[in-house]
Amino acid sequence: MKKLIVTADDFGVFPSVNQGIKEAIINGKVNSVACISNYVDSV
Repeated sequence: MKKLIVTADDFGVFPSVNQGIKEAIINGKVNSVACISNYVDSV
């Protein structure tokens, strides 16, 4: 069986992006997250 990895990019940039990524994880649409921690305005 083949598996698909779905990555949500840019977690940590904006609160609205973070919320969307959280909802996607809760709904089973995303199974990987890429974090931005050295961004000037990261939360």
